[in-house]
Amino acid sequence: MNLKLLNKQLKKFCETHLQSPSSTLRPRPPMKHPPNPQKGYSLIELLVVLAIVAILAIVGITMIQNRQSGSVREVMDELEGVLTDAQVTSQVRLGDVDIITDGTWMGTGANALFLTYNDATGKTSEAFRSHFAEAQRSHMQAGIETPGLNWYNTALGAVPGLASVAPGNAEPFVTALGNPLFTGATNKTVSVNGTNKRFTRGFYIAVVGLRGNRTYVGAPVGLIVVPNNGTGVYKFYKGPDETTWRRL
Repeated sequence: MNLKLLNKQLKKFCETHLQSPSSTLRPRPPMKHPPNPQKGYSLIELLVVLAIVAILAIVGITMIQNRQSGSVREVMDELEGVLTDAQVTSQVRLGDVDIITDGTWMGTGANALFLTYNDATGKTSEAFRSHFAEAQRSHMQAGIETPGLNWYNTALGAVPGLASVAPGNAEPFVTALGNPLFTGATNKTVSVNGTNKRFTRGFYIAVVGLRGNRTYVGAPVGLIVVPNNGTGVYKFYKGPDETTWRRL
């Protein structure tokens, strides 16, 4: 057999059926690793989440306190309006007007706290009533203290009460701060003089911020103080977590 012909056929066979030697030197592609299903959060991600939670908590607490502060002032304004109306009524009818209170803040029906006034003709006006039982917003977040609840002292905590600081520690406020208008029972001891609009006896009303059906240390507190034989209706206020009183 022709050797030259044989070499030619062998070369052709190799080119057709065998892989080129250079192909065996090609780099292998990198091995792909399956994703790790147990991969956790990074430290930065955790810190960001904690910061967001803290901010939301602060905003939520501030909003609640602002609502309670607004409710305390709203109830105080309602009461001030009633007392002023009683003075006006005494002048219009030229006769004494009796202030009557009864009930408790969370009472229902006839036991709900109320304030009325009437004159010598016997006409009675129910000017203020607790709507806590009806879940009225402002009356759910602020309430009037009656003896036995201890809301006022609880809300103050270590903060001095108005009777311990100026101007509450001097007359004409000292005597008034010892006489609550709302006693939890029928109280008819205060009248408005039909001649000079003066209240015949000094008294105070404590309005305290509430969470649910109770107060807490640092809650906003408001006091309405009416001096004995005076015509003025004074409002004092201590905001949430504040340590000083201010006159409104």
